[in-house]
Amino acid sequence: MILDSLYGLVVWTRNRLYDLRVLPSYKGSLPTIVIGNLAIGGTGKTPHTEFIVRQLLADGKHPAILSRGYKRKTKGFLLANAGSLTSDIGDEAMLLHLRLPDVPIAVCKDRLEGIEKIKELCPEVDIVVLDDAMQYRRLQADTTILLTRYNHLYPQDAYLPWGTLRDHKGESKRAQIIIVTGCPANISETEKDLICGTLQPADNQEVLFSTISYGKPSLLTASVSNIPLDSDLRKNENRSQNKNRPQNEDHSKKITSSLRIGVFAGIANSQSFVEHVKTTYGKPDIIHLFSDHHWYSAKDIQFFENAIVSNTIDLWLTTEKDAVRLINNHHLTPTLQNKIAYIPIEIKII
Repeated sequence: MILDSLYGLVVWTRNRLYDLRVLPSYKGSLPTIVIGNLAIGGTGKTPHTEFIVRQLLADGKHPAILSRGYKRKTKGFLLANAGSLTSDIGDEAMLLHLRLPDVPIAVCKDRLEGIEKIKELCPEVDIVVLDDAMQYRRLQADTTILLTRYNHLYPQDAYLPWGTLRDHKGESKRAQIIIVTGCPANISETEKDLICGTLQPADNQEVLFSTISYGKPSLLTASVSNIPLDSDLRKNENRSQNKNRPQNEDHSKKITSSLRIGVFAGIANSQSFVEHVKTTYGKPDIIHLFSDHHWYSAKDIQFFENAIVSNTIDLWLTTEKDAVRLINNHHLTPTLQNKIAYIPIEIKII
C-alpha cells in the first residue's frame, strides 16, 4: 500500500502545482472538449470521442479531433489524409479517421500546438475534441468529460501500481460530465442511483450511462463487408461435422453459420469483447489476447495463418481497433485477409 499511496501523493502534488499556477496552463486557440479518464485505459475513450463528435456534427458544429497518436512511429504534428498509415498517426486516430472521413483528425504530443495548427490549416473548425487529454494540464479545457467503467468505478479503484488509477481521484471535480461506460443495456434506474451514490457528483456535474452496441462482423478484405454470422446456428452447431472440412475451402464471400472461430485482440479491456463473441457466436476454439496497442509481428501473423492452414479454425474475429493495425501490415497475406473479420462498435447513452 505504500507504493500506491506514494503515487497518489505525487499526482496530487502535480495537480496542485497547476491549480496554484506554479506550473502554467493556457486556453486553446479554439474551444475544446477533453475526453479522458483517471485510469490507464479500457474506458472506451475512442468510441466515446466518435460519439461526441457525431453529436456535435448533428448540432451543426464543425469539430476536429486531436490525439496524441499513442505508439505512432512519427513525431510532431500530423493531419490525417487519404495516404495516412496507422503507423503514422496511431491506431486510435486511424480508427477515427476511417469512421469519420470528413472530420479533420490530427495528432500532436503538444496539444496546444496541435490546436493552433488545426486552426491554421482547417479554418472551418470551430471546436476541437481531444481524445485522452485529461492529464494534459497545460491545456485549460472548456469542457471535460470523464469516463469511468461500470465494473471498475474510480472511487473503488487504487493507484498504480496496485490499482489502475494514473491520476488522483479528486481530479474528477474538473469534469462537467461523468459517463459510466460499459453498462448493461438493461441497467435499472435503481442501479444508476446506487452508482451515483458511489461517485458522489457535485451539483454542477451531470452523470450519464453508456453501453456498447456491437455491429455485424466485416472481413478485412475491402470487397466484403457486414457479412452476418448466424448466432443461433453458430452456437448450436455440431463441431464434429467440421473435422473433415477441406483445408482450402473459401469463406471470403460468405460467412456461414458453422464456422470454427478464433478470437484475438490487443485492447485494454478485451474481456467484454470476448464475452460478446461467446454470447453471440458460441465459445471460440482459440482465444489469443495481446497488450493494448499491440503491433502485430511476423510471428503473430504466422500463428494466425497456421491456425487456418492446419484446419484448426475457419475464421478469426477481432476488434475494429485491431483491424486498423492490420490493414497496412506487410506480413499479412491475401489468404489470411479473407479469414479475419472485425466487429465494429458504437456507443449508446441509456
